[in-house]
Amino acid sequence: MEEYDLKIKEIFNEIDNAKNDLTALSTKSDENRRNIEETAAKHINKQNELEALEKVKNSKVQYFDDMETNLKQLQQDLNNVQNSMHRIEMQKVKVEMDIEGLEFRLLDVYEMSYRKALELKIDGINLSKTAKKCDELKEEIRALGTINVNAVEEYESLSERHDFLKKQLEDLIRAKDSLINVIDDITQYMKKQFLEEFNKININFNEVFIKLFGGGMAEIVLTDSEDVLGSDIEIVAKPPNKKLQNLMLLSGGERALTAIALLFAILKMKPAPFCVLDEIDSALDDANVDRYAAFLKEFSTQFIIITHRKGSMEAADCLYGVTMEDTGTSKLLSVKFEDKVS
Repeated sequence: MEEYDLKIKEIFNEIDNAKNDLTALSTKSDENRRNIEETAAKHINKQNELEALEKVKNSKVQYFDDMETNLKQLQQDLNNVQNSMHRIEMQKVKVEMDIEGLEFRLLDVYEMSYRKALELKIDGINLSKTAKKCDELKEEIRALGTINVNAVEEYESLSERHDFLKKQLEDLIRAKDSLINVIDDITQYMKKQFLEEFNKININFNEVFIKLFGGGMAEIVLTDSEDVLGSDIEIVAKPPNKKLQNLMLLSGGERALTAIALLFAILKMKPAPFCVLDEIDSALDDANVDRYAAFLKEFSTQFIIITHRKGSMEAADCLYGVTMEDTGTSKLLSVKFEDKVS
């Protein structure tokens, strides 16, 4: 029991010691915690100081960069100024040479110094125009050449020649105007006469067309009424039971008969002693050939008809037959039919 009591005491002592150590450790831990907090606060302060210093550093670096950029720009400006000064020096030398050349030209051309020319200077004058006028006057003086002592006599001779030619020109102009008036009068008369005859032909054309076709109507039309003598002429026809249309829209037989009607209209307006018709009835049918042959008898004109159509030959007063003997040649038969052939 005593040993146990002793051990218990030792254990309690150890417990007390452990409590003391724990208290000391707790105290030490508090101190360490405070030290850590102080150290953390110092670290934060140092970090802030470091960031501030970093900002100062960046600001200094930017400042030095700006200074370096400005220095380069100033160096470039200096180079430009030096180049400009060099160009100005070159221009100065050129201007001085130009001035020297102008003074020499002034002395050589006008035989006066710059001081003398300055005395003759007129304010407000256009130098470029004056120089151009001066050159023109010099050119005219050079063009005059040497002095001609016979200039007065030559002038009088040329003046007489000029007056004579001027009168001739005036006569030609008057003759030209007179001819133009005559041409205008003739043109107006031609227009008037043409329109009168054209209207007659138009009336005859319609009448002949009606007789040949047994009805319908036809006319010739000027395409340009303003230019009567130079206008094209259109033929418009309307056969019976058909609509009015251009000649080119008709059939071949209708076109041929329309052309025949126009030919007879012209002959009716101004008859001819005789007329040669070369197979103009070849495209007509038998009925139209009969109308065509019958219409020929209404004219006092003598017709020589070349044809192979029976209806046309029946209407003829006299027939002549022509046959081919050999290739490329022809033979006129001596047979003549004085009486009408049936």
